[in-house]
Amino acid sequence: MTRSMLEIIDVGALFDSGSTLAERRAVGQKMVSAAESLGFLLIQNYAIPAAEIDTAFAQAKIFFAQPMAYKKQIDIKNSSCHRGYFSIGSENLDPQKQKIGDFKEGMKIGQDLALDHPLVKAGLPLHGPNQWPDDAEFVAAMQGLYQTLSAAAQTLLRGISLGLDLAEDYFDKAFALPMATLAPLRYPSKQQQSSQQDALEGNESLGAGEHTDFGCLTLVMQNQIEGLQVKTVAGEWIDVPFLEDTIVVNIGDMLQRWSNDRLRSTWHRVGNPAAVDRYSMAFFYEPEHGTLLDCLPSCRSAERPFQYEVVTALDYLLKRIEETFSYYKKKR
Repeated sequence: MTRSMLEIIDVGALFDSGSTLAERRAVGQKMVSAAESLGFLLIQNYAIPAAEIDTAFAQAKIFFAQPMAYKKQIDIKNSSCHRGYFSIGSENLDPQKQKIGDFKEGMKIGQDLALDHPLVKAGLPLHGPNQWPDDAEFVAAMQGLYQTLSAAAQTLLRGISLGLDLAEDYFDKAFALPMATLAPLRYPSKQQQSSQQDALEGNESLGAGEHTDFGCLTLVMQNQIEGLQVKTVAGEWIDVPFLEDTIVVNIGDMLQRWSNDRLRSTWHRVGNPAAVDRYSMAFFYEPEHGTLLDCLPSCRSAERPFQYEVVTALDYLLKRIEETFSYYKKKR
């Protein structure tokens, strides 16, 4: 494994109401350049209060420390829209290598739509109410961070729009009601892995198996302990460092597809080499359900025709979820 610093980009101009278009475009061009090469970058000056992130991590630790019976009250298998708690092994991001699934537990938190919302009443997949534990502080922390990260992700997308020579608001309409998901995650310590995950001979269980993200833009907040690794074009695994006051940003499959492979959705994996549990917060930012993943205007030419079938964001996301959560495929 190689220790390699991802490019660190100051995105402050994107969040500064007094910045010029030229300043914002310059940031967007740096983001696009990093997305074209590695597909992963670190951002700083992103205008998300550190206290808000710290509070969410503190609440996540409290939740994951609860007895399994408490967590299972909001089991994702009981949800009509893929929301709630999932236990170790429930998600399998690399089923070819991982016989018992990812060695992590987590929670899926999405747009909290009431049962009488038109999309919910219509039975649209992945749209509906969240499942929440009976803990008002946890709910408030996660709802607050969800809204903050949604706004931040949209701001980052505006920068990417400029970097791709598109109008700054090009993506705005497609994300009016995004299919975004916040996932608090716990990766058990190395000792727990050694005692539990070797139940099957030849199993290669990781906290998160080798995969690419499904959607458009992912924001990852690490909590001190490293463990995220990214595969370079040359096939070399590099460690993603933990640096104070930075957030990991990476491109997902939808945006790679949308950009006709100009932006890279990069293979990555997660382990936990530490003697203590590792926690992270992953925020997956996806467009509205009916958004057509057609080629972006600046990413198509006579020499570079669009190479994918045009599909909706919902259809693509459903396919990928069914590949990694066996319970959901059975439900469908």
